[in-house]
Amino acid sequence: NPVWRSTLALFQAHVSIVPSSVRMHHGLALELARSNKHADALPHFRTALRLLRDEEYAVGLRPSDEHADQREGAVSHNHTVAQYLFETGTSLIELETEQARREAIVHFSEAVLLDPGEYKMHNRLAFAHVQSRDYHKGFKHFLACYIMRPTAPDMVNNLGNIYMATGKLTLAIRAYRLAARLAPKEADTLFNLGVLLLRVSAAERSPPRGWTLARDA
Repeated sequence: NPVWRSTLALFQAHVSIVPSSVRMHHGLALELARSNKHADALPHFRTALRLLRDEEYAVGLRPSDEHADQREGAVSHNHTVAQYLFETGTSLIELETEQARREAIVHFSEAVLLDPGEYKMHNRLAFAHVQSRDYHKGFKHFLACYIMRPTAPDMVNNLGNIYMATGKLTLAIRAYRLAARLAPKEADTLFNLGVLLLRVSAAERSPPRGWTLARDA
């Protein structure tokens, strides 16, 4: 057996030897992504995803009231596909282009449909929507994260950020105060709350024309 100089070199060699292997392409994609070579990783993530969808064992794995093992197989397969979609989307986000972000949102959205109970799928999709300034959809998925982990201060802080970005200042203050109660020493939350309180105080002293807290209604 040859001695491989790195795990990356091993996967590169095996992809050439077994080009139809899901696991070889997936392993190589992960190694490239870990090295921040996301543009190089993406073709292998996409190939792994395509091969995974095409694998024979996926055929017939559909929910059935008569076959519990098939239901379990479908759930497991969906989770795996969702994970591959998540990883592909994550590398797309790292390219930092609008086109890549739109494609990432498509991947994350499908991952959420396949594995709706997975926190990280909703979280990454929420951030992608917020980066695209689609605050309504971002809020929806941050809220899903909050429901899954109601004591996670970062999720409450994220909800506060969306409230602030959309001008719902009273709700933003409530969200930041809740996050501060959950994590009293969290610097981001305290900073956001402080900035917003100063902003509201300044507006109350000298409100710009047409700007009032009534926006929260």
